[in-house]
Amino acid sequence: MHTAAMAAAGTTIGAGVIEKAAGAEVAAPNPTRTRSYNANMEYRRLGRTGLMVSAVSIGGHWKQMPFAHGSEDFKKNRREVMAACIDHGINYADPCGAGEVLVYAEALGKNRDKIYFGFDWWGARSPEIAGSLDKMKQQLDQGLRYVLGCDVLSCAIPGLITVDQVKNAAAAVKERRQFDVAEAERFDALVAETWANLPENYQWLRHWEWV
Repeated sequence: MHTAAMAAAGTTIGAGVIEKAAGAEVAAPNPTRTRSYNANMEYRRLGRTGLMVSAVSIGGHWKQMPFAHGSEDFKKNRREVMAACIDHGINYADPCGAGEVLVYAEALGKNRDKIYFGFDWWGARSPEIAGSLDKMKQQLDQGLRYVLGCDVLSCAIPGLITVDQVKNAAAAVKERRQFDVAEAERFDALVAETWANLPENYQWLRHWEWV
């Protein structure tokens, strides 16, 4: 049961990384093709991969949880939170360790393919493991199916405990995006006004590509 669950959880971001490595460099990924796309969510490229992850994602920890780990209330909470994440376009989870991977794999159920998984493989921090390729492979064979191999992670990863927290996080992204659009429109208007009122002795600036 444990092995089967880990195998199910292991259909992860690693597949996308391997596919990306075998092909050409992806210059500008189309965010509308990412998992659980929502027009109100912002998506950013994950490091050097071709994957687009939500600007706000979900951390694997569940600190301050009012329910006992493993209880039915706990499992129900995780299912509801992950469903809310998918509904709001949050498509990246960052579990830490095999136990958290199993919790989120179970919480997602048939929706597993709607979320990218990262994985903090703590075992690789040990000098005796990190210094030996054979030992690292042995650790992976014992159940750790993947490592998030990326230099840059372009998203915030709060530990979302309730559905309301998920909604608030998504609303914060939407509000910031609306502010950015308003600022861009104001900037464009100022630039247009500047060009329209450019003095005669500065017309040469129109022919400059870069300043």
